[in-house]
Amino acid sequence: MPFATRPATRFCTLLWLDVPNESLWHNDAEGDFKWGGEDDEEDAAASGSEEDVEGDGGEKVERGRGDDDRSLESVGEEDSEDDDGGLESVGEIDISAGGEEEDRSFEGAAEGSTAAIASDTDEDGKIDLDECLNSYISNLIGEINDAAKALPSDPFQDDQARKKLQAVAQKLSGALEAPMDTIRKMNYQPQSLAICRIAIKGGWFKALADGDNPKTATELANATGAERELIVRLFRVLTAVGILAEVGRETYASTPVTNALTHPPIYSAVEHFGCEVLRILVELPEYFVQNNYRMPSGPSETPFVDVYGKGIYDYFKDNPVRGSNFNVFMEGHQEGKRNWLDIYPLQDRLAPGLKEEESAVLMVDIGGGVGHDLRNFGTRRGSMPGRLVLQDLPSVISEVDLSKKPEIEAMTYDYYTPQPIEGARVYYFRSIFHSWNDGICQTILKNQISAMKKGYSRLLINEMVLHDSEVPLYSAAVDVQMMAIPGGIERTEIQWRQLLYSVGLKIVDIWVVEEGADSIIEVDFWD
Repeated sequence: MPFATRPATRFCTLLWLDVPNESLWHNDAEGDFKWGGEDDEEDAAASGSEEDVEGDGGEKVERGRGDDDRSLESVGEEDSEDDDGGLESVGEIDISAGGEEEDRSFEGAAEGSTAAIASDTDEDGKIDLDECLNSYISNLIGEINDAAKALPSDPFQDDQARKKLQAVAQKLSGALEAPMDTIRKMNYQPQSLAICRIAIKGGWFKALADGDNPKTATELANATGAERELIVRLFRVLTAVGILAEVGRETYASTPVTNALTHPPIYSAVEHFGCEVLRILVELPEYFVQNNYRMPSGPSETPFVDVYGKGIYDYFKDNPVRGSNFNVFMEGHQEGKRNWLDIYPLQDRLAPGLKEEESAVLMVDIGGGVGHDLRNFGTRRGSMPGRLVLQDLPSVISEVDLSKKPEIEAMTYDYYTPQPIEGARVYYFRSIFHSWNDGICQTILKNQISAMKKGYSRLLINEMVLHDSEVPLYSAAVDVQMMAIPGGIERTEIQWRQLLYSVGLKIVDIWVVEEGADSIIEVDFWD
């Protein structure tokens, strides 16, 4: 079978079969893949480790938490950052997860995959790749059946079960793709985004949703003024990728996706990604060619600045229409996401020893925008006393309406300056540090440390904590976007520990709010 039409897994077995030790694979004299000896197999079986995560994906993660006085002894120079951001080598400090090396490459199929490999080797130890592929697919089908049994009648009532089934189904789909299938899908994917922007701007989705009845291309053309044949040709792409439903010849029906695309926060996101972000991605290869394949050294040298001639916030200041679209997108960014207050145990972590005097501050939301998180916190704090303070730049605070939340105080503050509120119980940051490199983050953190009371104050950081391997597409793509636009980074747990250790702080606990998305990192001083 020609290379371009054979399933990719036949040539990517090392990547997809969850083999414990890739060094067991080698080429024999004839150039065939060969499996190592029995002793090597035993070593491989011993090298696996299980991820220690409790609960349903929204509970405390036991990996890598501070035993707090444990010695940090193994992350040497190779694990520490060496960039212009200013994070020094951590030396002989172990900031790894819980003292054991974490292996996230096993998502449940390691034993089955290894057994399948063993059964597919001949007497000479050579791999029959066709049989290996069949075994892999059979294992995935078994995983799909198991995951489907755990799914409730309404899949969206159990997000973890739904996403588990979705992840395995995507692996099966990938296993059945030939290389050119994958490449074609990648090459033509930008069309979907561009066509959605056209349909949004032309009012096609709104016209389709009006009345909840299927509509012909002619009816949509009459309702919107667009050319009928243009609608037909562009909607072919959207029906092919499942965004739109075609229920008859040139007849279309709304789907949950097209209905969502009629809501301002959603279509504003599509507009932002299809305009500002897509233009950066188009120029990204040339940027790295010109910069010798080095990451941006600071916020003034990013691909965004290279394309637009200024940073993103200055760009939006000079282009208020684009800035307004971005603000609408960000205001609705958390729609459909799990609330961190459903996961983090407020009373258990904050109530003991809480100051009760009138002047005491319970929580400071730093860079909190219009106060969405702080408002929610106020409704969940129960009987815990203390002031709630919202901080942001003057241009943001001037737009905040707290008439219905008199218990919240609004204060102008720039986190590049020392924190004026001293001795608060909680200093809270949401989606701040991923915008900046380590050097800038160190400055921000030090400005809070100067106000924190040791033994009483805590930092709560609401951001992604990336897996060390098999990072979900959403998380990985956001990381690239943060690098390209403000010059920031989404961090792994080890990177978070290195950053915090560099300013005298430690991670106490991590709570996963949504797998592959946000986590709550509770931070305290080193003893």
